[in-house]
Amino acid sequence: MKFLQSVLVTLLFFISVSSANAESPDELAQRYGCMACHSAKEELIGPSFKAIADKYRSDPNGKNKLIAKLKAGGSGVWGVKVQPAYRDDIKNPQHYGVLIDWVLSH
Repeated sequence: MKFLQSVLVTLLFFISVSSANAESPDELAQRYGCMACHSAKEELIGPSFKAIADKYRSDPNGKNKLIAKLKAGGSGVWGVKVQPAYRDDIKNPQHYGVLIDWVLSH
């Protein structure tokens, strides 16, 4: 019984530590510099997150297209504006999906 209690306490500790260290999507957007060019509702250098969501939300492959754009960069979708590549900046592959899900929620 004591062994089981020790295991449960250890698991709860690691869960609480990992939850405390998890960044919210808007914190990730700040960390990776998304907010330098984008905002929730207003066009800055790049389109607003709302405009991106409106364009891609109903596309069944929209999330994958945006993840590819985030990794490789590109231009032409929003005129001559350039989306820089982030494949070397975002080390955790899960962050791409977290960020794009967050953008599509706008």
